[in-house]
Amino acid sequence: METTKLNPNIPVIDCVHHYIENKDLLQEYIMLSLYNKVENTKQTNLFMQQLHHLEEHYSKQRNSI
Repeated sequence: METTKLNPNIPVIDCVHHYIENKDLLQEYIMLSLYNKVENTKQTNLFMQQLHHLEEHYSKQRNSI
């Protein structure tokens, strides 16, 4: 089954006044949105972990002086 790719140049607009005819396109949009949110959360969590490790490292160095 061939799927239609999203066009990022088409804005998402008022859904109350617009009927979405292409269910596959809507599903793809939702999955991409969820995937991006998950990836952003993972990257943020990884960054925070690295930051905490750095803080621990420098805190230990200061305490040993």
